[in-house]
Amino acid sequence: MGDIAEPAGMDVSRDGQHVAYITNGTFTVARVPGGETEQRWNLRHSSAGAIAFGPDNLVLLSFDRLRAWRVPGLWPIGTGFTRHGGESIAMSPDGQTLVSAGTSVIDLWDTKAWTVRDSLIGIPSYVNTVLFSPNGRQIASGGGSKERGKGLIILWDLSTHRQIWRHETAGYSGALAFSADGRWLVIAGGEGKAVILDSRSGKVATEWVAHREGVYAVAFSPDGRRVVASGFQSSMRFWDFDSLAAKIRS
Repeated sequence: MGDIAEPAGMDVSRDGQHVAYITNGTFTVARVPGGETEQRWNLRHSSAGAIAFGPDNLVLLSFDRLRAWRVPGLWPIGTGFTRHGGESIAMSPDGQTLVSAGTSVIDLWDTKAWTVRDSLIGIPSYVNTVLFSPNGRQIASGGGSKERGKGLIILWDLSTHRQIWRHETAGYSGALAFSADGRWLVIAGGEGKAVILDSRSGKVATEWVAHREGVYAVAFSPDGRRVVASGFQSSMRFWDFDSLAAKIRS
């Protein structure tokens, strides 16, 4: 598939056979591992957007509105206007709920009716990242106040729609990832610092400089043994989680 220049959104299907991404204003679905293009769609001068795969190769794309297709073939199966431009979207592990976020609102969509079931409120300024916990019972959101130059991470309880904890950062923190067991949440952003939080309390377990120029994305390896961070201007870097965990305060 080659290099992908500054992808604005990317996700891999749950069967591992498709990857969808946005780059240079184009939405593309390609085969894995060969990278052969299956579908390409011009977003009409828009490079922003968010992508999430659900069960049965359902792919969701949000930029000016929410669109849903089945791949391969990209047959449309549902659409709906978002209230906030769809800055970020994520699918629940069971595929029954899609969360979409934007300016000061997080919406929970019923993926059968394609209607907004509930909304989460109490968010300052904007949200640019949302993520389900592995068990689907919580949502982590990243955003904050552009005017104040502060970042804000919030963990939400979906059974009550209330905030479990809030963690403020010195700058933008839009990269989030849960460990496979849901115990840890790694966050990073424009300052280049990566932080591991205890998801139960929101307290800092450990932190380090991942990329001095800023971090675009973070992830845990499936076996939980490594943490990976991708910089804005450089390649991915990997860290051994056991070494990081040695610094974790109980």
